Amino acid sequence: MSVSELRKSVIDYLVDADEAFLKLVKALAEEYGSDTHQFELTDEVKVLLDKRLANHQLDKQAGVEWDTFKNTLLKKYGT
Repeated sequence: MSVSELRKSVIDYLVDADEAFLKLVKALAEEYGSDTHQFELTDEVKVLLDKRLANHQLDKQAGVEWDTFKNTLLKKYGT
């Protein structure tokens, strides 16, 4: 779906939306527009991510395709 198609689809929802839905969308838009969704990684997490990236670069075939991984999680934990 293109951005313009997505925008039209969202607008179509908003035209018929009740007050509760409109308040929810407004709150979501305000939160998205704020800086509160940005965060800083700790040094510990940065080290862990660097190690994982290095391991990946050593053997790029060792990973699992996203769809395979997702299906494994869905089978194990459900939707």
